Amino acid sequence: MNLLVAGVEPEPEETAQAVDPKDVGTDVVPKVTELSGTRQGDRVVFTWTNPSPLEGDSFIWTEVKVSGEIDPQQTPETTATVPAATGTVCIDVMLRRDDGRASETVRGCVE
Repeated sequence: MNLLVAGVEPEPEETAQAVDPKDVGTDVVPKVTELSGTRQGDRVVFTWTNPSPLEGDSFIWTEVKVSGEIDPQQTPETTATVPAATGTVCIDVMLRRDDGRASETVRGCVE
């Protein structure tokens, strides 16, 4: 009562609000698996596996070039073909969901 008389009001108590935790595990787009490539004449053919396919999935892949130049390609297929260069040939691949979310990049190389 002394607090009210002095004109000081006690701080209101915070009430715990019900929090609906979001399951972040379901928002994560899995990375492609089993990314490998083979030389076939003047081409290198890369293939990979979608570990958790959903309708509307596609893949974004980019050939890794020393120049740093990028030319992303999008495909619904789990394969990509690039010209066979001398030395190591690499691509980066991401799984893209229909809603625009994408996985982390996975790199595959062929000597």
